[in-house]
Amino acid sequence: MSSFDRLFRTTKPVTILRSGPTPATVMPVVPVPIPSGLMVSEPRTRQPYRVPPELRRALQDADGQPNPHFNALRRNDRAMHELLGLAKGILADGVVMPAEVIELSRWILANAEPDSGWPIDVVCHRLNMILADDKIEPEECEDLAHLLRDLVSGGEQVPAGHNASTKLPFTDPPPAPLEFPGSLFVLTGKFYYGTRTSCEKAIAARGGICAPSVTHKTNVLVIGSIGSRDWLHTSFGIKIMHAIENQRKGLPISIVGEEHWTRFL
Repeated sequence: MSSFDRLFRTTKPVTILRSGPTPATVMPVVPVPIPSGLMVSEPRTRQPYRVPPELRRALQDADGQPNPHFNALRRNDRAMHELLGLAKGILADGVVMPAEVIELSRWILANAEPDSGWPIDVVCHRLNMILADDKIEPEECEDLAHLLRDLVSGGEQVPAGHNASTKLPFTDPPPAPLEFPGSLFVLTGKFYYGTRTSCEKAIAARGGICAPSVTHKTNVLVIGSIGSRDWLHTSFGIKIMHAIENQRKGLPISIVGEEHWTRFL
């Protein structure tokens, strides 16, 4: 007898008359008796269980806010969106003033997470360098302006309705010459060169290999001059962030722009 038969033993079929002319046959299920010696505890009475105070304090602070770790990713995404907006606002008049450096530093202190990652950590590092000697020089303001322009590609001319791609993560100095044979390329953004298919054909014609996403095997990430409408942020997306993570892990991946890429076609 199978395990199924032992658990659901049946007796002689029972016939139940329906309203129609054909009787229906059902097989009643007989509960299996509990073997002797098996202890079955009675259901306990439901009583409220008090949460230990230290656990409650770990889950919420005194103001009822959840543990900071719970929503860290969401706050980080929000901070990145705000940083890009602040950068564009600061660069609206083409210059960065000392007062704007101070206000940007205050915003970083209020919104940056300890492990915010790129590009917030890059901006934090540059602000720390500027404020290290307790004074802000005009050259330092221009240096910060250059960094913010690279981040949001301020001043770049792109078709109406589009955003420019970031230049901040470009490998400096860029690989020259750019090796194609046997190299694994990943493309992101939109290209003045042409469609994504035409770009991939140009790489394949020179012995390169194209892949849809960044992995630990990727050799070169090429960023098109025009930002994609589907990027997570206005000037960069997930592929760029993954490539930067791989660089920081020590993987040999280069990040180049469309302009540098086309020089070697």
